[in-house]
Amino acid sequence: MNKFLSMLTIGTLISVSSAAYAACPDPANRSAHYTVLQRAYDLSNGAKSFAADIGGSTSWNDCGIPGEGFFPSQPSVRLDLSAAEGKQLTIEVVRGCARTYMYVQAGEYTDWVSGSPATENVSLTIPRANIGNDQTVLIYLSSSIAGEVCQGAISFETARG
Repeated sequence: MNKFLSMLTIGTLISVSSAAYAACPDPANRSAHYTVLQRAYDLSNGAKSFAADIGGSTSWNDCGIPGEGFFPSQPSVRLDLSAAEGKQLTIEVVRGCARTYMYVQAGEYTDWVSGSPATENVSLTIPRANIGNDQTVLIYLSSSIAGEVCQGAISFETARG
């Protein structure tokens, strides 16, 4: 009986750790809370903003990512950008939680930034070398408090880089 319980405990630990790992940013996970389809040209005449939920319960530290914050279970926003070759992309959190963290994946490019959107510029610019003609960009927006979710807004703008 003890052997069965210890095997059950090991199985439970494996299941729990696998579940936590499954919630980490994964470029293969194409589902998102919001999906934005845009041509790069349409974003080059000024930034366009979109609503986004910010926050989640998976710690950045659990995923081996430097920084702080808590991710949602899937990307907050998926941007499918077409006709983008030769352009850089700027992503900015224009409204968020008191402390907002943004983690971005675009092909081989990954980066993160944090700050208070009310008083700081919370943005990243993806260089044109990292933007393909048809590019999917996954954006994870997180807050500093586990389980906190707040309404936010994110903007996108392209330019020759």
